[in-house]
Amino acid sequence: MPNAYVSLDALKSAGVLNINGDEHDERLMALAEAASRHVDRYCNRAFYVLSVARRFDGSGGPRLLVTDLISVNSDGLRTDENGDGYPETIWATSEFRLLPGNSDPDSFGNPASRPYTVIEAAGERMRFPAGRGTVRVSGKWGWWRHVRPAGSVESTVAAGGETAVELAEGSDGRAGQTILVGSEQMYVEARQSNTLNVRRGVNGTARVSHDAGTEVFLFEYPAPVVEAALILAVTLWRRGAGAYDSLDTVGNSNSSGVDPLMALMLAPYRKHAVGVGV
Repeated sequence: MPNAYVSLDALKSAGVLNINGDEHDERLMALAEAASRHVDRYCNRAFYVLSVARRFDGSGGPRLLVTDLISVNSDGLRTDENGDGYPETIWATSEFRLLPGNSDPDSFGNPASRPYTVIEAAGERMRFPAGRGTVRVSGKWGWWRHVRPAGSVESTVAAGGETAVELAEGSDGRAGQTILVGSEQMYVEARQSNTLNVRRGVNGTARVSHDAGTEVFLFEYPAPVVEAALILAVTLWRRGAGAYDSLDTVGNSNSSGVDPLMALMLAPYRKHAVGVGV
């Protein structure tokens, strides 16, 4: 998965690894991504935003348990009422509600945001059809969708294979970060001056064209998640370099590969690995 919770600059900064030059950038990026995926596995959830359709088993009741959900697309909730395997029935937005009601995962700036975990039938809809894979939900999934303005695109970006994105002067965006341009997510692999080298259409989004002046946004993640990924990436780097004695500043990891400090920071975000859906 092309995503990291910690940027390359953060890893190389004076207060962390204090690395100058770009000789080790490729390996550091790989460590940042590996550390981020380990955080996901430890917490049994992902903190990046994934756009995809998922199928779930209906119980015949009014509530449907789902994985971490941020929002449902327009016409994104469909059910298979006759058991033919195709979800032909489209639910209007007035026919369901997302719970818990105060989760607010799609509003930037709310530190108490958390994902929806239940879809409840409402209005004339009384139940979800029972059966395996009878409910399909198309939407955005993850812990939250927090983005902040980071500038704009300087020149037109084509929908094709173009991977160099020129930003307007003063715009943000660094290696290891994920940016949002229009509806498209891009993973920044390197930056030279104001030009980003990116991986296009990541996390379930499509490559589309972007006009000059289109706003650019940066995805943000919970601070403890970022710090935990940073600690783990530093640990992996130091062990790879053979500096085992320096690990005393990080602590001893437990059987899950997470040291006590990381476990403490991630405790509020960890959930039991109980599968739902198909």
